[in-house]
Amino acid sequence: LDPSLGCTVAAESVGVKTDKGGHGEVEARYAITCRAAPTGKPIRFAFSAAFPGVERVVVQLVTDRTQTSATITRDKGVVTP
Repeated sequence: LDPSLGCTVAAESVGVKTDKGGHGEVEARYAITCRAAPTGKPIRFAFSAAFPGVERVVVQLVTDRTQTSATITRDKGVVTP
């Protein structure tokens, strides 16, 4: 997020589901509160350095004005509220 927006991020829930074959899925829910609305500003996800085994992230973004989703693959892709 653009630092000029003055956003704070709080984890609401984070969990891992693993099947018998060892495949795991992480499901997380975060609340992001900003002093200035991020409307029209892309949100980028750079997770590959911290989590090299994660290939893609499915993002669902819900605000008081819009709802959108995107699949981010290897840090490529954005969500724009």
